[in-house]
Amino acid sequence: MTLDQLEILEAVVSTGSFRAAADQLGRTQPAISIAVKKLEDELKLQIFVRSHRHTQLTPAGERIFEEARYILKGSQRLKDLSRYLNSENEPVLRLAVDVVSPLNQLLPSLRSFFSMHKQTQLDLSFEVLGGVIEKLEQEKADLVISNLSSTQTKVESLPIWEVEMIPVCAPAYMDLQGNGFIEEVKLRDYTQIVISETSEARSSRQSILDGAHQWYVSSLEIKYELILAGMGWGSMPRDKVADDLAKGKLLSLHSENLNSQNIPFYMFRRQDKLHGPVATALWSHFLDQVELRPETT
Repeated sequence: MTLDQLEILEAVVSTGSFRAAADQLGRTQPAISIAVKKLEDELKLQIFVRSHRHTQLTPAGERIFEEARYILKGSQRLKDLSRYLNSENEPVLRLAVDVVSPLNQLLPSLRSFFSMHKQTQLDLSFEVLGGVIEKLEQEKADLVISNLSSTQTKVESLPIWEVEMIPVCAPAYMDLQGNGFIEEVKLRDYTQIVISETSEARSSRQSILDGAHQWYVSSLEIKYELILAGMGWGSMPRDKVADDLAKGKLLSLHSENLNSQNIPFYMFRRQDKLHGPVATALWSHFLDQVELRPETT
């Protein structure tokens, strides 16, 4: 059985006759008939009911045709992939992103981009603080999105968004003044929930309250659930807690040296490496979105 036989089978079914299939494929009718008969002999099944007026599939032929179409579609996908890779497009694009990045901005961007680059697989990882840029330094990512640059590798940066980080707690967890203020000396008596750094070489103390009791967790989701359950306080991206703040499930807090802050995030790529067409296109895709974004005042 060959792909050529399956293509002939599809042509006979789609056109409704051996003669029409021959015309469509640019072959003689006897050649079409011989190819179908050979396929039937190989499968030991009658695929078509032949008559002078029309050609139709037998019940067994219908099942064979279903599988044949699946195989032909797979063959076409393989041909498309081969053409795509022969044009030097990357088969896989590795993107590392900080866990506090706004998914409501990231995911639509990735969806629109990869709808145009379906043959490239996305390897998307979420890291914490220095773990993001470390992926780039160790060449385990092609592009990264982080608020921390590299001190070891020359990188090119593209500003893409700001994330507002807000210190929050559950209403019953601590005694706040009416405006959410609490003295820093009192705040140290409460547990701060912190996401563990995923860098192997760095140990960042960003947003850590010195002298306070800390619990370390492995993900932003666990941090959120602990805070919501009244088991600690911590800084969270505004987009992830906006509804809870509006409904009174969480309260924002501040102290002498602790306030909400806007943190700029960048897309980074190495300067000492050649970038493939897809990685370059994704960089340009984010650049276009930045340029189209209205300025805020």
